[in-house]
Amino acid sequence: MSAFPVRKRARKALPDLLLPEELSRILREECGIECARQSDLPDQLNLSDSISLTDVSTLGNVKTLNLCSCSSVVDVSALGGVEVLILNACRYIVDVSALGTVQQLFLRCCPRITDVSALGNVKTLDLTCCAGIRDVSALGSVQMLNLTYCKRVTDVSALGGVKNLILAHCDRIRDVSALGNVKTLDLSGCSKVTDVSALGAVKRLTLSYCAGVADVGALGMVKNAQSRRMPRRKRCERPWCRGGTHSFWM
Repeated sequence: MSAFPVRKRARKALPDLLLPEELSRILREECGIECARQSDLPDQLNLSDSISLTDVSTLGNVKTLNLCSCSSVVDVSALGGVEVLILNACRYIVDVSALGTVQQLFLRCCPRITDVSALGNVKTLDLTCCAGIRDVSALGSVQMLNLTYCKRVTDVSALGGVKNLILAHCDRIRDVSALGNVKTLDLSGCSKVTDVSALGAVKRLTLSYCAGVADVGALGMVKNAQSRRMPRRKRCERPWCRGGTHSFWM
């Protein structure tokens, strides 16, 4: 008898919510999926370019969720339970403090995001073209971190524990001495970097267009070092990100 109410309360902790009418319509018309309740949703869901979508509060149980270019989405506080979350070009998102438990988080071209202090436990984090970000000191435990074109970032001293780090075109960075333990490091276009003597243990290092680097003598043991022309990158096709090229994981 005593076990029954415990199980009942566990069910109530995860209520089977009705989906908003707007979301049900989008799923039906754009995805060919008939869903009325949260429990009907698939584990993987691609709602990219659904510009009329605003309410994503019932999508927190989806494992892999693509909301790329859902430009009307602002509140993502219910999505902390998603494992792989793509919010590229959701340009009105400001608060990502609830997303610290997401495993892979893609936030390219979200210029209104300024605070990423809650994202230190994310394993893969792409912040390409998030121009409002300055402080990345909380991201030292991220395994794969892409800060391409985050031009306000100046201090990367806390990122020495990142395994794969892309700092391409972060042209205000000067000191990279703390990054000696990074396995793969891309400093393409970091024109103010001059001293790379601490990077001799980096396994793969890219220094394309690092005009200030003159002495690479300490890099003799670096494998796959690139210091001349930068390979052609995939160009971001979003209008608010045009004018630059970046290294993408996806």
